[in-house]
Amino acid sequence: MSALTDILADPDFRTGDPVYGYTWTRRAAPTFTDGVATLGAATTSTTGPAILRPLKGRDLQALPEGYAANDVRKLLTTADLRVGPPADTVTIDGEDWTVIGVATTTAFGGTHRAVLVARQKVTA
Repeated sequence: MSALTDILADPDFRTGDPVYGYTWTRRAAPTFTDGVATLGAATTSTTGPAILRPLKGRDLQALPEGYAANDVRKLLTTADLRVGPPADTVTIDGEDWTVIGVATTTAFGGTHRAVLVARQKVTA
């Protein structure tokens, strides 16, 4: 079996930008002064080669309450994405998706993460 990094870099499988993958943002925890929250500083990076897939099988059955299949995707990557708080945000096709779950596995020549990302709801 090929090393995971070879699979992620294979143009037949990878998605997003061929070199950089997807952009993700991590915010520091907010600070509170007199009961008013101030957003923490944001850092931005890229996933590197990654594979974005729709959910199927057990992943669909185990979705957190309130999520539908069209609102959640699985991102396979070697990037160290985190649920938070606050949760990391991944930009996919110009939309922000929030990390809602991360499963880390060390096998196939490296450490990779199966990251569940949910489309951010726009509230008016």
